[in-house]
Amino acid sequence: MQNERKLLWLEFCLLLANFALVILQAYVAPDARNIYISDSNVVINYGHQEEISQRTVIEPAYEIATQNGENALMRRCAHQECEKVGLLPDRSMIHVLRFVRGESIGGNDIWFQVEHNTGSGFVFSKLVREIDNFA
Repeated sequence: MQNERKLLWLEFCLLLANFALVILQAYVAPDARNIYISDSNVVINYGHQEEISQRTVIEPAYEIATQNGENALMRRCAHQECEKVGLLPDRSMIHVLRFVRGESIGGNDIWFQVEHNTGSGFVFSKLVREIDNFA
């Protein structure tokens, strides 16, 4: 009876240790010379352990891409009859805030709410493309 209890206790401890190892691996993932702590923006560099920095989140980059090199219209809402609030030159960089469903043009009803140094508004999605921001 004593040996069975010891064996059960040992199996329980091994199971608990295995569970703890799985949890630890899920929250700390080694990457090259850095440790990234999941669900956190903290990066600890092995090279300089006292140095802790914020992890950079790289968002996709977008630009205006008209088919004929003309300007794209930026509107107050996602409809062709909405007030024009700006012109965006072809290939100008924009920041996409969100997408909305608006007036359908050619079967496509997706518009982007964008920001540009000239202001903010809505641009039809066919006039926006994601670009490689590592080029």
